[in-house]
Amino acid sequence: MARKKRRNTKELLRLGLGVNLLLLLIVGVIALVSTNVMVNNVEKLHHYPFTVSNSVREISYQIISIHRDMKELVLTRTEAELDKIVKGISKREEQVFLNFELVLNRYLGNMSDVEIFKRDFLLCKTTRDSAILKMRHKNYNGETEKSKAKRNQHIDGLLKHSQRLIVFADNKAAEFQEVARQTQLKAYRAVAFTFLFSIIFSLFIGVGTIKKILSEERESDELKQQLFQSSKLASIGELAAGVGHEINNPLQIASLASEKILLDLKKRGADSTSIDETLEQQKKAHTRITNIVNSLRNFSRIDQNNNQIISIEETARETEKLIGEIFAKEGVKIIYKKSSSSPQNIKILGNLGKFHQLVINLFNNAKDASKGKEDREIEYSIELEGETDIIFKVSDNGIGIAKDKLAKIFEPFYTTKAVGQGTGLGLGIVARITEELNGEISVSSELGVGTTFSLRFPKVIDLWSEKIKFRDSTPEIEVLKKEQRVLIVDDEEKIRMIFVELLELLGYQNISQAADGVEALELIKTGKFDFVFTDLNIPKMSGQQLIREISSLTLPTDPKLIVITGCLPQGADSALSQDIEALVSDTLEKPFRIEQVKKILEA
Repeated sequence: MARKKRRNTKELLRLGLGVNLLLLLIVGVIALVSTNVMVNNVEKLHHYPFTVSNSVREISYQIISIHRDMKELVLTRTEAELDKIVKGISKREEQVFLNFELVLNRYLGNMSDVEIFKRDFLLCKTTRDSAILKMRHKNYNGETEKSKAKRNQHIDGLLKHSQRLIVFADNKAAEFQEVARQTQLKAYRAVAFTFLFSIIFSLFIGVGTIKKILSEERESDELKQQLFQSSKLASIGELAAGVGHEINNPLQIASLASEKILLDLKKRGADSTSIDETLEQQKKAHTRITNIVNSLRNFSRIDQNNNQIISIEETARETEKLIGEIFAKEGVKIIYKKSSSSPQNIKILGNLGKFHQLVINLFNNAKDASKGKEDREIEYSIELEGETDIIFKVSDNGIGIAKDKLAKIFEPFYTTKAVGQGTGLGLGIVARITEELNGEISVSSELGVGTTFSLRFPKVIDLWSEKIKFRDSTPEIEVLKKEQRVLIVDDEEKIRMIFVELLELLGYQNISQAADGVEALELIKTGKFDFVFTDLNIPKMSGQQLIREISSLTLPTDPKLIVITGCLPQGADSALSQDIEALVSDTLEKPFRIEQVKKILEA
């Protein structure tokens, strides 16, 4: 009887434990599902203003592009050029209207702001359509200063509209993001409380569950913040690549044109110091623009995982040039403290885009720290410690950091700035990138005096540090005519024409040109060429495909293939090296100098 009772008790205990575990599972599933539904609903709400912000930014970008196209439209000479630009404007207008529809459906503020914005855009479109119609009927007598000022005023007004909508949407996104975070906290606390009731019977299950929930909560918050920042950096990268391509083509035309003028003058025996100085200033300006574009492109490569040899001095100076003028307008001066004993050409191994971000974050942090000071200064230096370590320091003359806060400044989301003025991720990202570069970071600060960040990196030896640099001078004209046959493939007619004229000045007579890949391939099949210069971004057949097709042909003499590019997209460098590097003889990156071409032809 007692044995049977004990057996029943064991069965009841097993049954109770089983029921308890089953109830725990059911309650847990219900609680987790409810939590996820609740959080997803709030996240959808947060997604609305975020997509509105992106759509308004896209509208702004298209408006600026239309404004630029209208300027080009005035300069058109043929009906074909006019049709091409008008077609582009129409496509941009379609994108604007599509984004307006999305904004009207999802904007959470005063809808009249959006409607006024759209109305003003339609007014500009009416004026624009009228001008295009006059151009088609040859009744357009050019743009007066008054109409130009009025058009610029309209564009400024549209951009101000878009900025107001962006600010509102961003603020609303931040507000809903905080609501989502608070909702998560409340939801997970409710789940924890529910599990706590069951922990009385199943302690080993409850404790593990709560820890997991709290851990996921923290990871979720951090992941959302990092994804938000990454999306903004990705947008910058796309914009930088686009801007680089748009700038490099016209810059190539201007650069080659100035070189042609100088070559032409020298060929005619002209000797004018004034003309030489003017054209030299032009070349320096072209170089300056090129450096800015390259800096943006380097920054846009942050998401690539490829490591390379990085010169700390070159990268820091490049970053200083990129943001120095912007900082100067805010009254902040960036100073490179370089002494006669400073090391020369010291380098580290890492991701160039990430190191750019590290320097920019440190400079931005120093700028913010010096707010309120009269003489705001950021000072950076590079030192060699021993034979293996490089010390990179960034100092400011700001308000300083209290000792009890120094240990927290590298923690994610920790910030001493006012609400809305910082995410608390800047220095955390600096610390993470420093660690990825096998470095260490330390900070020293004195209240009222300023703060110094010291980054220690292992030095690497660059076996390829000696790079070929072309002389900054115009090549001398040789009298002998050159018989090599050259083919130039580029969809920009002006680039082709100036390229041809420069080669003729250098003595090359057998020059052909093609506007697309198909035309180029037909010329190569029917004629003999010694050199083929091809742009990567050409219509009908891409530059890479053209190179493959040429390499597959059986020709009497295989031409040397030279790739020309305006701005390679992210990841394209590695794709190019893996795919066709073995097939090409050399690469020219716009804007290139004629002396680079001369060296390739005479190699």
